[in-house]
Amino acid sequence: MTDAAKEIFNNGFYVFKELLNKESIDNVYKKIREKRKFGSSLFQTEEEYNLERTHLKHNPSKTFNFLNQFNDDLKFIEENKAIKSLITELLGEDYEVVIRKAICGVPASWLPEWVKSKIEGVNAANLGPYIKEEFRDITYFRGLDYHQDIIDWPKGKTNLDPSTFFVLYVYIHEVGISDSPLHVLKNSHKLGATLFPHKLEKNKNDLWIYEDDKGEKIECKEYVLPNKPGYAAMWHNCTLHGT
Repeated sequence: MTDAAKEIFNNGFYVFKELLNKESIDNVYKKIREKRKFGSSLFQTEEEYNLERTHLKHNPSKTFNFLNQFNDDLKFIEENKAIKSLITELLGEDYEVVIRKAICGVPASWLPEWVKSKIEGVNAANLGPYIKEEFRDITYFRGLDYHQDIIDWPKGKTNLDPSTFFVLYVYIHEVGISDSPLHVLKNSHKLGATLFPHKLEKNKNDLWIYEDDKGEKIECKEYVLPNKPGYAAMWHNCTLHGT
């Protein structure tokens, strides 16, 4: 087993040592900014929101997906030697990329006042329901509490085993400490899938005490991951992370 695979098994996540090709990353970021105007104009009016029949499932799918127009531009990520080698070691040669998503952290200055009042106190503010329908091919959020990505792939939603899913996350621009960087809890995958919101409490040593649904507890160290364009990290579906 490689050191990278050991880190996934022991810690629940792995940060790739080398940044991805800067020129290729800059090219993707430039094309994304050319294709989408980001700002307050992404949002519906409150009247439009209230007229919708449902506020569920307003997120990208495999077919309705902003990144589908960039398949060729993204090949350098999935064909990167280190990334492909680790995924193959963990899942075998026949692994499948289930979905790709563009993720946008939304600053407060974009938010209409009525949306601010809607999401106040919400643990995981996925903004999809408030976004205009044509722009929901990207995932937008305003802060995400600690969660597991297995929540998106419960048994019955897919014919694949949710416990074998891994997530690859790539920064396409510089992400500073105030730009919603990733936060990951080391070892948290070891308790398996638990119900959201998760039972977490900080102790005097600045460690998180994480308790599963059966009362078992473990200590988890928090890692905050600001970094440069081309930064890539991978974690297990049950690893707790947020922003």
